Amino acid sequence: MFLRALGVADEAMPADQDEQTALYRSLLAGKRALILLDNAGSSAQVRPLLPGSHTCAVLVTSRSQLGSLEGTARLGLEVMTEDEAVELLGGATDASRVSTELEAARRIARLCGYLPLAVSIAGAKLRPGPSCP
Repeated sequence: MFLRALGVADEAMPADQDEQTALYRSLLAGKRALILLDNAGSSAQVRPLLPGSHTCAVLVTSRSQLGSLEGTARLGLEVMTEDEAVELLGGATDASRVSTELEAARRIARLCGYLPLAVSIAGAKLRPGPSCP
């Protein structure tokens, strides 16, 4: 998908993963790019997508600690506090409703494990009007 986004046509797509990686890196060489790799499962999954150019930066998110990736810095993030989660819930749905039903909002935040994505999804489900499927 990255190669297609960089303009590589299907007929020019290398079949071999090593060749795909080499082409990807050559297309990014000297370009300024920020690559976001969300919810990575392993270092092996991430490694071919590292551009190898000092003009590029990569942000990798993962639910688990990835093995050694050369030249990387790790930043561990804690879950939100209850107050932060309730505030996010209010922003995702109806802040006045959250403030009037504070105990229910706290329960929702707790059931979501104080995780931003889960709280945001819960807020979207509580928003008046059509909800997400």
